[in-house]
Amino acid sequence: IDLRWGITEQAQQSSDTMRICLEEIRRCQRLSPRPNFVLLLGDRYGWQPLPSLIPASHWKWLMAFSGRSEQKLIKSRYRGPDRNVVPAVYRLDAYDGKRTPQHEENISVLNALRAAADYAGLSDWDRLPYFASATHQEIALGALDQALVPNPEEHIRVYMRNLCGDLTKPEMRHFVDWDYDLGERDHYATNALEGLRKEIMRRLGGAVRVYEDKPEGGSVSDSYIDTFLEDFIEDQLAIGEKQI
Repeated sequence: IDLRWGITEQAQQSSDTMRICLEEIRRCQRLSPRPNFVLLLGDRYGWQPLPSLIPASHWKWLMAFSGRSEQKLIKSRYRGPDRNVVPAVYRLDAYDGKRTPQHEENISVLNALRAAADYAGLSDWDRLPYFASATHQEIALGALDQALVPNPEEHIRVYMRNLCGDLTKPEMRHFVDWDYDLGERDHYATNALEGLRKEIMRRLGGAVRVYEDKPEGGSVSDSYIDTFLEDFIEDQLAIGEKQI
C-alpha cells in the first residue's frame, strides 16, 4: 500500500498521519502473508514531522534537558499527560487554519526536541520520532526492526533510484530536498538520506536493486521505469510462489 493514500484531511489536521501510517505497517505484518513491505527509495529524505505522541517517560527527560524558552516552545504544541492510555503520553495539538504540518513554527519546535533528545541520550530507536523523516520511520518499522521483521531478505525487496547529473538545476530540484530559503540542498536531509541508504545496504544488501537514471527535461526516463516494472513483477511473483 501507499502509506499516504487514504489519509483524510481530518486526520492530517488532527496530527494523526504518522500514527495511522505506522499502524498500517503493523497491521500488514500481523495479517498479510509475505511479501508485506516493499521499499521504493529515491533522492529525497522527505517530510520530517513533529512526533504526534511523546511518551511520558521521554517527556520528563526532554523537559529536564531543555532551557526555559525551549520548554515553553514545546509545551505550546503539546498537551498532556493523557493517562487514558498506558503508558501515558503527551499529544501534539491539532493543526488549525493558521498552522499546517509544514509551518515554520514546527521547525523551531522540532529543533528544540532534537536538542533535548541529544542531551537526554536516547537510544537509536527512541530517537527516530524526533530525528527521522516519515519515510525513514516507516522503513525502520517495516524493514529494519529485527524483532518485528525476522529474515527480511527472504520477503522484503528494495528498489533504490540514484539520479545522475546536476541535481541543483531548477528542473531537478523537485527530485531532492531543496531549501528554497537558502537556495541549496537541505544539508540535514541529504546527510540523513545518505545514512539511511548505507543502513539499508548493510542490512538488506541482498534484497536491493539499484537503478541509475539521468532525467531529461525534469522527468525520469522511460527505460528506467520499464526496467523497474519488470524487476518488481519478477521479484514479487517469486516471493509469492514460495508462500504457496
